[in-house]
Amino acid sequence: MPLWLQLTAALSAAIASGVMGMAFVPYLRKQRFCEPEPQKEDAENTIHSLRPTMGGVLAVFGCLFGLVLSYALYCGAFAVDHTSVSVQQLNGEMLYSIAYALICAVLGFVWDLRIVRRKPLRKQPLLMRWAFVFLLTTLFLLLCGWENTILDFGFFRYDAGMLCVPITAAIGTVLWMLFSENAEQTDGMSISVGSVVLLGMAVLLMQEGKALHALLSLAAAGGCMGCFVWNLHPAKCRLGRTGIFWISGIVTAVCMISRLHTAMLLMIAVYLIDVLPSWRKNGMTLQQNMQQAGMKHWQRIAVFAGFACFCCIVAIMLYE
Repeated sequence: MPLWLQLTAALSAAIASGVMGMAFVPYLRKQRFCEPEPQKEDAENTIHSLRPTMGGVLAVFGCLFGLVLSYALYCGAFAVDHTSVSVQQLNGEMLYSIAYALICAVLGFVWDLRIVRRKPLRKQPLLMRWAFVFLLTTLFLLLCGWENTILDFGFFRYDAGMLCVPITAAIGTVLWMLFSENAEQTDGMSISVGSVVLLGMAVLLMQEGKALHALLSLAAAGGCMGCFVWNLHPAKCRLGRTGIFWISGIVTAVCMISRLHTAMLLMIAVYLIDVLPSWRKNGMTLQQNMQQAGMKHWQRIAVFAGFACFCCIVAIMLYE
């Protein structure tokens, strides 16, 4: 895949989401689509206590715009044969990946809308939420025509037979849940870490010769980066569950269609380090411990983004 096409996918998505925010964010503020937040003692947080939510729509729009544009250029530049079985399979995987992430985004949008209308949905038990995501992820794999029986860990492979689908779905479910449950604590955290993960997966997919999958990952990363100006601390517009669920869905889908299981496990590690400290008596996550220790928001983001970058480099080296 030529460099100009990669840049087109990422930059067009970033520009589309960033420019759309100039009209979308004032509209959200005017309509008071703001998630109510508890008043904080910190004066800075109190001033920004009614920040609009649903900013994740920008990431969705940017990703779809960049993907459509870059895919059209890709087909035109390389004269893609759409009658080929392999091309049809790749196109199907991309479409189902987008559909999977869109379903997640729609669920988040409904959640956000109910909250800003002061009619929040009743939070379901954790086990029920895990079961729902697992069923959705398994359905995604089956619709993609998943015929792979090999668990590919880079340094070794294992033929899991029919168990490959439920194992992959279970890993994807863990990744989705960890991201969606722990990405809202710091403004810009989900955007920063999600962009790093998607860019790392794009490099890995290009290394493995999966150009179309890499195009999806680049467009999604560009859509996230276009939201930086609106989501960096103090956020002018929060991503809300719409954005959190969309990014977690697209990250999970890209990781699963890559069929590279060590990469998936490394992406889980990025989000798992935040959860592990909460298993102690105080129940505080790593981000909360960092904040209590006096670390600024950009320092917390740098730590998690740096660890995500490290995990991506390890994954790339394992599959080289």
